[in-house]
Amino acid sequence: MNLILFFCLYWMGIAGPVDVSVPAGEVVIEEVVDPVERWRPLVADYFPPDEIGTALCIMDHESGGDPDADNPRSTASGLFQILGSLWAPRFDVSTADLYEPLTNIRLAREIWELQGWSAWSPYQRGACH
Repeated sequence: MNLILFFCLYWMGIAGPVDVSVPAGEVVIEEVVDPVERWRPLVADYFPPDEIGTALCIMDHESGGDPDADNPRSTASGLFQILGSLWAPRFDVSTADLYEPLTNIRLAREIWELQGWSAWSPYQRGACH
């Protein structure tokens, strides 16, 4: 693209700044981050090593790794789909706090300590054994 055309397009808001970090002709391959695996380090901070796989499996079934996931049929929300109506008051957090990944994973650990994995339906159905 010639410089005059670029400045015209830039001025009109069609073209943006040029990324000069990649030499011309090189192919850039972006790393695709798995939506559940990206939470592995945080899950590993809260769950024992032999439970991390099960925790991630449950997260995958419950929210697909989306911290903003909502269940339209209940008050379940966040990564582990924690029931806000049941657990938020018990752990003295707001239901809005359940969308925060750190809080959601921390509470999942607390729930696991109290009830084991049976608190989550994917485990009950045998999907994450």
